[in-house]
Amino acid sequence: MGQVSENKSEVTVVNVNIQMLIASGEVYGWADDVDSVLDTADKLLEFGGFFFPEVAAVAGVVTKVGGVIRWITGNFKEDKPDPIKKVMEKLAVLEKKIDELGKKMAAQFADLKEFITEVNFLTNISVPTSNLMRFVQDLMNDPSPKALENFQSAYNDRKPLKIAYDLLSFLEHEKTNPLRMAMNADPMRTSTTFNKWADKFASILGQFLFLEAMASGLMKDNDDFDVNLIIQRSGELVKDMDKLKEVYKKDPIYFEAMENYIADFLDKNSNFERWEIANKIKEDLEKILLTNDALTIWAFNGPVAKSLFAADCTDKAKGQIAQVLNKNGRGVIICKSSQANTVEKEKIKELESQMFQFSGSLFMPRPDYKDVPKDVLKKYFPNGGSFCLMDYRNFPEMRSINCKHDVGPGVEGHITTFDMPFVNQRTFNLMVVYI
Repeated sequence: MGQVSENKSEVTVVNVNIQMLIASGEVYGWADDVDSVLDTADKLLEFGGFFFPEVAAVAGVVTKVGGVIRWITGNFKEDKPDPIKKVMEKLAVLEKKIDELGKKMAAQFADLKEFITEVNFLTNISVPTSNLMRFVQDLMNDPSPKALENFQSAYNDRKPLKIAYDLLSFLEHEKTNPLRMAMNADPMRTSTTFNKWADKFASILGQFLFLEAMASGLMKDNDDFDVNLIIQRSGELVKDMDKLKEVYKKDPIYFEAMENYIADFLDKNSNFERWEIANKIKEDLEKILLTNDALTIWAFNGPVAKSLFAADCTDKAKGQIAQVLNKNGRGVIICKSSQANTVEKEKIKELESQMFQFSGSLFMPRPDYKDVPKDVLKKYFPNGGSFCLMDYRNFPEMRSINCKHDVGPGVEGHITTFDMPFVNQRTFNLMVVYI
């Protein structure tokens, strides 16, 4: 039904429904909804993809925008008053941002494809997602019935919910889970690698959620059943990822690569002083390590006189020392503690009194000191896991890494050998680390 407005030279037909819509102010609400999605798109571009929590927060608004586009396609042939033209202009701006996001997501899918080589990944996940994105952009740029028909056809062929389930089925198996494969390829099992892939999964699922929310407005009269299913299943994935992260935190295998890390660090930072080495390694490892362990580092001047150095562990703490004694005139020892973060601070502080007791004991000189750590751990440090002694002239700098307490997991001390005739008296720096 229309209202006819006659001038001498022309007749203009204006849809009464459009007039009523503008009068009600609803069109201005449409503009606000598109603005809200535009703001979210800016945040997503900063993140580098459809970050799931951000998309989930505006899923209802995305559905409203889908409804707006659907309404415009249904009134495609009508003249558009200025308020609706402004909405369409905003949609065109949104299309450009979605295009930028789509390019970033193409890179995310390319990364996945390097690990998931099954043909089904391309045909069931990558291609249909790309098609749906393209048709959504077409609708934003030119909301015509034909563009809507193209989207509906692609959607009915493969819904975002179905695509999401197919992807999640890949992630359930280690041999097709890119995160697990990437972690296996990372010798230190770093949080950097874990978070990189967790973020990729969050972006891809966020893209599916965006498409499903848009479809809810475009096709389903705002029915959000499938949208909620994606949110629910993605929440389950987050829980699964949290469980997997805890598995990695308890896995000691990362420490096997620590000596290679130290050597590489000393190669790349040959101009660092020992305190700079200690500070920088602490900073680096606290950023990248994915472990419940606490660690202690000694950074010192090299070379180390082997007859004036010893480092060893108890049988229970076997393999908890990584050392590079001299590279470019510097050396580093890192000792890990698997239990320091599980006990109260007082248990760590017991090492201080035990160190004081040992430092005041009779310490005889000897040709070498290689047997001292095990003997001292057994006699003085019942909860000690590793022990190191070094000529004080190497000037070791100690730092704590990833320890929840303000003491430990390592404690320092000094000891001087008993003064004997014709024997050089030696002074040593000491370090004991909780088991």
